Amino acid sequence: MNEDEFFANSQMRPWQREEVANQERIWGLAAALWGDADHLKRQLLAPSPSIPEGFDLTDLRRLEGLARFCLRLTDSASPWTASKLAGLLRMGRPTEEIVIGTDRYTVFEARYEIVRRAIAARER
Repeated sequence: MNEDEFFANSQMRPWQREEVANQERIWGLAAALWGDADHLKRQLLAPSPSIPEGFDLTDLRRLEGLARFCLRLTDSASPWTASKLAGLLRMGRPTEEIVIGTDRYTVFEARYEIVRRAIAARER
């Protein structure tokens, strides 16, 4: 089976250049908005997350989709699977906690909360 036959017989299709560029853009936003655990904590402590220049509401909504996907995947996966997923995505340890006052977030929950707050701030 060649590539054309594979895609003809499946619901998948090759990515277009624009889609790859969009994904690279979203991963760039993710790195800038979330950073490491210390940056996550600073973002959660701020009245509103610091949104990097050059990104719009559409970018934030795409990142929200990625954050929601990762959160759902790690919530439903075994700890081993969640850890492997986190490693593959270079997204932190799923069991690591970010503590803000009485609130506790996993790394994935913190990322989702930050992008959710960023969207709310951008919509105002």
